[in-house]
Amino acid sequence: MPPGLVAGVRGRLGSLAPDTLRFLRVGAVLGRRFAFDDAAALCALPRPR
Repeated sequence: MPPGLVAGVRGRLGSLAPDTLRFLRVGAVLGRRFAFDDAAALCALPRPR
């Protein structure tokens, strides 16, 4: 991968809130299709209203 791409992605991810990063990691493990509520539960986050 081009170094600029890696640096750009790291920069964008670095500015996200910790709960958002945790949610993205869970989503990456679950794959392309998953229910939002399932991912939130795995992250121990409250269900959105």
